[in-house]
Amino acid sequence: MKIYTFLAEAQRAMYENYFLSSLPSGFKVCTTLHNDPYVEPTEEYYNVGLPCPAFTTRMKTKVLFMKKACKENLGDIIVFADSDLQFFGPLKKTLTEELGDLDIACQQDDTRSVSRNLCGGLMVCRCNESTLNLFTKMEQHFRTDDQITLNDQKDACRCKALPMEKFFTVGHVLGMRWRKEVNFSIPQGILVHHASWTLGIENKINLLEIVKRRVHNRK
Repeated sequence: MKIYTFLAEAQRAMYENYFLSSLPSGFKVCTTLHNDPYVEPTEEYYNVGLPCPAFTTRMKTKVLFMKKACKENLGDIIVFADSDLQFFGPLKKTLTEELGDLDIACQQDDTRSVSRNLCGGLMVCRCNESTLNLFTKMEQHFRTDDQITLNDQKDACRCKALPMEKFFTVGHVLGMRWRKEVNFSIPQGILVHHASWTLGIENKINLLEIVKRRVHNRK
């Protein structure tokens, strides 16, 4: 199964030290490394909706990347994964079982909002006309970022959210962005950790390391 990742040079160390070093067997890694400056939205982007044009441009490029990968793999099942993920066990069988006969299954994001419950940071995708139509609609009706647009257009195919106890982000338990002083719990059945719900690569690395250490100590 192919796993596609779209990342900037600034994310390389995080990607190599956590994503690649923990990725289980069964995947062919397809990485697109681009040289554009790494851009993250500001607090104001999340809190008051202040636009962040450079981030929006980067996210639209990501949508085009996903559409191209889907088109190139029609008839197959592939995975889209952000570079700020780490893995704690066999993954391919679980993703295939979770997808079932659906078109796409995504990590769950904001548990407080049905309109934002899907996250584009981890998706297992059946490449067919329905998912190609989804990515085409995301391109045509792009709004702000890939995640908002994914949730806007998700009815273009049969989709679902992956279970939080296996596919974890701190947003599930905190409901707010993580900072160094904030503690949180980790589900017993964690299989994948996505270092979302925090800002900046330094914070993401700190978060990845905390979760990695706790899971390994638990084992």
